[in-house]
Parts: sequence; C-alpha cells; structure tokens
Amino acid sequence: MALGTRPRFRCGVHAIQMSGFPIGRGALCLGNVQLYAGGATPDTIARPYATGLRDVRLGDHEDAHCRQYQILGPAFIPLYFLYGGISAANPFETSADYCAAGLGGPFADFRSGPLALLRNWPR
Repeated sequence: MALGTRPRFRCGVHAIQMSGFPIGRGALCLGNVQLYAGGATPDTIARPYATGLRDVRLGDHEDAHCRQYQILGPAFIPLYFLYGGISAANPFETSADYCAAGLGGPFADFRSGPLALLRNWPR
C-alpha cells in the first residue's frame, strides 16, 4: 500500500467511496468516485463551508458534489475552479453543504448567473 495506508472501499449513494487515500486530507469527488484522506471517512462530521449550518456528514457533502458532477458532466471541473475552487465563497461548496443538510438540491446556493437556473432542481 502506498505510504502505509490501508484503503477501504464501499458503495455510497452516488459513488464508490475510498477511505485511506494516501495523499492529502479531507475528501475529493471525481465523478462517481469519492476519495477520503487523512483519516477522513464518509461518516466524518465536518465543519461546513456554508455559514449558519451546523456540522455536516462528509459523505453527504461529497454525494452532493457527485450529483453536481452528474448534471454538469465534464464542465463541472472548470466551473468549480471558475467559481473559486476550495473556498467558502464557492457556491458549489456551500450548495453541497445545504444539500447534505437536506436544505435544497445540489445547486441550492446559486443565486445569480447561468447556474441559478438549476437552483431548485433537482431535489
């Protein structure tokens, strides 16, 4: 195993989930694969990007990113970075938190621009 890790796999709602990813920390969604590093798992409770929310389950947050990815296809990656990358200012991140908390769909926090059309869809 790379760097002494012991990868563990399981099927999530929208993706294959791999805990024990040997690089980084936290989680990363790549299409329908979720990679968890640095001791994180889908069941880890994480501090959300969205203000006003209590902690969210990391697996639910990453499931929302999978749904975003499924809807936008290959456009997801450039749009994610165009909107700010890994940041509390990125509506992809805050929307994933709202979705994880059951407070909207995967685009819940898009208030303007072309992706605002997806705000209430799908739930």
